[in-house]
Amino acid sequence: MQRRARWRPDLAKLLAWICLVAGTSGLSLAIIASLKPDLDLFSHFAGHSVGLLLASALTLLVRSRRLLVLAASCVAVFTLPAFYAYTNSVSFVSARASSEQTLKILSFNVLFLNDDQAAIESAIRRADADVVILSEYHLAKQPMLTRLRDVYPHQLSCAYAGMDKYNADCDVALLSKLAFTDGKAGSENGMRMAYATFERNGTKFAVLGAHLALPMTHYMPILGVPVPVPGLSCQWAQLNVLARTVQRFSIPVIVGGDFNATPWSQVIRQFRADTGLRRVGAWFPTWPARPIALPQFAIDQFFISPEIRTKNVRLGESAGSDHYGIIGEFELSGRKFP
Repeated sequence: MQRRARWRPDLAKLLAWICLVAGTSGLSLAIIASLKPDLDLFSHFAGHSVGLLLASALTLLVRSRRLLVLAASCVAVFTLPAFYAYTNSVSFVSARASSEQTLKILSFNVLFLNDDQAAIESAIRRADADVVILSEYHLAKQPMLTRLRDVYPHQLSCAYAGMDKYNADCDVALLSKLAFTDGKAGSENGMRMAYATFERNGTKFAVLGAHLALPMTHYMPILGVPVPVPGLSCQWAQLNVLARTVQRFSIPVIVGGDFNATPWSQVIRQFRADTGLRRVGAWFPTWPARPIALPQFAIDQFFISPEIRTKNVRLGESAGSDHYGIIGEFELSGRKFP
């Protein structure tokens, strides 16, 4: 009597279908988020959702070694963003000679719990930027700013003393080699920012540093794990304040900072529409840099007026933070660039 073959589940195929469902769900939510702002949190995962769809499709198409193909594809989904970031990294072999036509800016979220001030200070000095924008600037880091006055004598900051960064009134600092004619650091309706106006070779311009809230309303504990709850966060209100601040300037503007939002999120699209600024460079991810150095999300960004041209934007150091800094070099002009 012939023995009936025992059915064995195809683990690779099962996992591929799970990835397919996850990718389809994530991409669907990202598309819905373009119509319903309350779900903007899901738009940040659009790239990973597409990657999971491709990984599952490839696995289901091949006839052999499916588990290996799926594993390799999923690893690629999460390592390719980091690889792209690292290929845009900066070489700090020597300090560059400052050009009168070029403005170099470092934007860096230094992490409020990062106590390695020596590493942060060294990274700032090596970047050798004309203007430095810092976010998550805790009052305990004031000694570092004092030491940096030998290079950056012109400083603006609004720091917080408590350790609850989510309820911090302000946490932004702006350091400059160049003297500014007007400047302010503070919080307006929750929008943490610092800005200053400059003049170089007869060209006036402004630099604004910003730090937005996280893209969720609150966290809900599920089995003891805090899970973010999507909702209409204060990001929309904050970017409205930032847009109005930009609109008050009649001179070219450069905005940089930690926006806690990816380039394809609705809040960033709306900010660009409201201000007419161009988002430049830095499509590479900058967060997270720790505990594993596999950055996935491009949430640290630059925006510029049409009168400013980008020479390059590249990845900086992390110096103990969970963000990598971004360094941009910009050419100033009185005319609009195409």
